[in-house]
Amino acid sequence: MTVKNLIISIIIGLVVFAVGGGAGVLYQQQKGTPATQTQSGAENPILKTLNSKVVSSINASGQVSDIAGRDITLTLGGDDLIIRVRDDAPVYSFVQPINGKNAVQKTVKFEDIRKGNTLNVNLYVSSGNVIEASSVLMFQK
Repeated sequence: MTVKNLIISIIIGLVVFAVGGGAGVLYQQQKGTPATQTQSGAENPILKTLNSKVVSSINASGQVSDIAGRDITLTLGGDDLIIRVRDDAPVYSFVQPINGKNAVQKTVKFEDIRKGNTLNVNLYVSSGNVIEASSVLMFQK
């Protein structure tokens, strides 16, 4: 991998991480309101918007505080978000080769995710109003 490709990969990773941080800030501003809960069977307009085909994905980032089955709890700034990771969701990680060369991105297994890892997750609200991950980017400790 050339230095140019490494720099481009790092910049892309940082941009994705920054977008995730921005989404986290927006999420925190809405904290305390039951925006993702439907009440008395009525359709929630926020969920309807997030389920729209216009919204391709939402980004969340944080540190893994719990893993239960395919559900991951991300924690950032005292807030927690439980995200279901789909079975077909790819998980990517940047790893440092043993020979000391530049870090490379590779596909890893869901089972490689550990408590304490920092994740950047592309997610969406499914038709069943469940927050699901469509892809995961893991940053090693």
